[in-house]
Amino acid sequence: MPICGLCLKDKELAISHVIPSFIIKWLKETSLTGFVRDPMNGNRRIQDGYKTPLLCFECEGIISRYENSFNLKIFKPFTENYLEKNGRIKQDGLLQYDEWLNKFIISILWRSFKTNHFVDYPGDLSREMVDRIDSLLKRWRKYLLGESEYFGKTTNYLLFLRNIHEGTGDLPEDISPRIIHYLMRFIDGSLIVGPKDVIGMMKLGPIMVMTAIYPDKIAGYPNSIIKRRGKIKIEQIWNNPTLNRYLFVQRPNELDKLRIESEQQETQINKDLEKNIDRLNDTMTMHVIKSDMEKSA
Repeated sequence: MPICGLCLKDKELAISHVIPSFIIKWLKETSLTGFVRDPMNGNRRIQDGYKTPLLCFECEGIISRYENSFNLKIFKPFTENYLEKNGRIKQDGLLQYDEWLNKFIISILWRSFKTNHFVDYPGDLSREMVDRIDSLLKRWRKYLLGESEYFGKTTNYLLFLRNIHEGTGDLPEDISPRIIHYLMRFIDGSLIVGPKDVIGMMKLGPIMVMTAIYPDKIAGYPNSIIKRRGKIKIEQIWNNPTLNRYLFVQRPNELDKLRIESEQQETQINKDLEKNIDRLNDTMTMHVIKSDMEKSA
C-alpha cells in the first residue's frame, strides 16, 4: 500500500489538489470563457486544478481545514470586498487571522516541494541549502500534523496583489506587457535563489505567499509579515528593489517566453469566446487585458 506524504503511514491515498480547488473555481468564474488554461500551454485546459496521490484521506481532511479558513477569511473577503475587476484596490482594510494562516501557507509550499509540480528547483543550489530545505520540510510535516508548534526559523508573508499601473512612480521599461494579467490571473510558484537569500514563493491568482528560507526574514515587506495571530493590511508596502524586480519583472517575463502559442490555441480560445459572448466584456480577465493594453499603448 502507498505511504501518505504527511503522516508517513501505509494508507489508501486520496487524489490531492496541489492548488486548492477554490482558487481554480474563482479563476473559472472570473475568466473570459469559463475555463482555465495552463499558463505554460494554452492548448491545455485545467479542469479542476493539479492533482496527485499525495495524502491519505485523514491528512487530506487536515489540510482542507486550513484551506477552508483561508478561503472564508482571506481569499473571499479580499476578492469580493476589496478587489475591483481591473485589479485596483477599492479601499484599505484589515483581515483578521490566527494560526491557521501559517498552516495554510506552509501546507501550500510543502505540497509544492513534495510534488515538484510548481517549484523550480535550481540545479546549482548548494548542498548546504538543499539539506536546510530537506530539514525544513520534515519540521513542516510535524507542524502541519499538530505534533509541533514550531515550523522552523522562517517567516511567512502574504501579499495582496493589485494593478500596479495605478500606483505612483515609474515602472521599469522592460516590464511585461501582460503584467496585470500575470498578477491577477496566474498560478505560479518558484524557489527564488539570490546571492544571499532563498525564498519559497507560491502565487494563487491575486494573492502571493512567501516563506523566507534563508535568511529567516525578507527586508522591505513590513505589512505582509504573518505572525501567530493578528490582522493583515490590504494596502501594503513592498520596498525591496531586488525582490520586487524578480516578482514583478523577471518572473513574468520568464513566463511570457515560456508560453506556448499556436494556431490551435487561438482557434480554441476564439470558439470559447463565441460561446460566452454575453459575459465577455464584464469579466475580470477582460478588464485586466484592457488595463495592460492601455498601458502598452
